[in-house]
Amino acid sequence: MKKTLRGAIILTAGFAVAACVKQAWQVTYPGPENYSTGSSVLVAENGTSYMAGVIDAQTIFVAAYNANGQKLWDRKISGSGFSARSLGHALSLDNGTLYLSWDKALFMGVTLFKLNAATGEVLLQRDLENSALTLGSNVQLGEDHQIYLNYALDLFQTSSHVVAYSADGEFLWQHNLNTYTQPQENNLQQYQPRAAAMGENSSSGEYAGLNQNSPVVQGGFVFLYTGDTITALDSQGNVVVSQSAANLGLNSIARLIAHGNKLLALGSTGNTINSVVLDLNLTELSHNTLSTESVEVGQSDSKKGNACIMLVGSAYQLTELDANGAPLWTRTIENSDSSTIEREEVLADQAACYYSTTTSKDGRITTQADRYNGPGEATDHFSLPDLLTTGIVVQGKSIYHVGMTSSYNEETQQYDDPITTAVLDKKSHK
Repeated sequence: MKKTLRGAIILTAGFAVAACVKQAWQVTYPGPENYSTGSSVLVAENGTSYMAGVIDAQTIFVAAYNANGQKLWDRKISGSGFSARSLGHALSLDNGTLYLSWDKALFMGVTLFKLNAATGEVLLQRDLENSALTLGSNVQLGEDHQIYLNYALDLFQTSSHVVAYSADGEFLWQHNLNTYTQPQENNLQQYQPRAAAMGENSSSGEYAGLNQNSPVVQGGFVFLYTGDTITALDSQGNVVVSQSAANLGLNSIARLIAHGNKLLALGSTGNTINSVVLDLNLTELSHNTLSTESVEVGQSDSKKGNACIMLVGSAYQLTELDANGAPLWTRTIENSDSSTIEREEVLADQAACYYSTTTSKDGRITTQADRYNGPGEATDHFSLPDLLTTGIVVQGKSIYHVGMTSSYNEETQQYDDPITTAVLDKKSHK
């Protein structure tokens, strides 16, 4: 099992409130000899949740559950080169069709699957042309029903790429944005986690810590960005407009995400972190300073006009932004060096920010999450012992964690078996 270590920082939960969260349900999907890995989760508007994962190098699975956790169907799909270490495995839903992309890490390519979301019938299984260098990819669906595959092997934000396909996986075009100007001062983190870009869902099962410069599909356009440039493409791959970080008053751009019906760029100016809200023509609408400390931009997620970001520096600072990119509140997250972070996520719904971590201490895995609303008030806290998270979704009043689990023996202080059974957990709040 490959772990993604990010250092010795853990959320201290003593200040959180644990009165409003209830366990809705938890399901596992054991494979042969209890080996399976849950990798991705997607939740539809009607509450149906879909979990995808790996059973072995020749088999992946997809399972659907209703809002009460009852299994509706499951499907095992045969192929080759599947791996739990695959960095890209993304689920998307469009007009009753479930899309799944999967990196075949050993073979350097991506396979696209389309399933009937109601029955699990496999409608398409296709190795995508020109996807040989798409390590860490994910699939996004445009309003034009085209499929956009992004990828990045670049560790320094100097390039951003997108490959476009038809709804049936036929290659249409690709565009590479390659620019680089070393900023005089760059306090932004070089290894950026991918921003979630799955419509109303907030996870594509990626490993945190992999720099993606993930394109943003918004309003019929595809937006690519590097450290110093944002470029808008139309659905045919033509450049519509381009904007430089310098023109936005930034030394470097660290993150671009959908922000309601606009775009939110996070970047640096000297030792400050700034948010710049743009319209879809890349015209600046507002510019705000978020912190005067020397901090690094961490993970972020945006939904319907509010965004939550984590600023990582001398302390973890969780900030909610309004539709103009101005900070509504900032909360400093207490730190401890007692555990090692395996994964962390920042998510947003219409009224709150979520911060979730998966940590290990003395060989035991624990996932925990806190929900903050209003002026940074911690309203909910819960822990998921023995769950190694690979993906998280916030949908309405519920939060879903997908990953792997196993039974922990309190007497021996060890797991009876390795953490290799796929699990999907749903928690709800009042």
